[in-house]
Amino acid sequence: MQVPISWKTEKTFEDFSITSEAEREKIFGQKDHVRIYGADYTERIKQAGFHLKLVDVSELKNHLKNNKILVDDREKIIVGHK
Repeated sequence: MQVPISWKTEKTFEDFSITSEAEREKIFGQKDHVRIYGADYTERIKQAGFHLKLVDVSELKNHLKNNKILVDDREKIIVGHK
């Protein structure tokens, strides 16, 4: 799972009252976003019934044959299943 997330922020910030595309882009980084998840994201997903594993991108690249993935090495990929 990949979502706009800030691991430095404890709680998810969302605001559905922001409806202008320009304002959404300014606040959320994209005109079609209404939230930036915080460190509480994994708990929110677990509460929805998912089992999660955080995988470092660098670890994932070690398992790929051509080592190509367009994600920053410092990112974490959230793998979930029900």
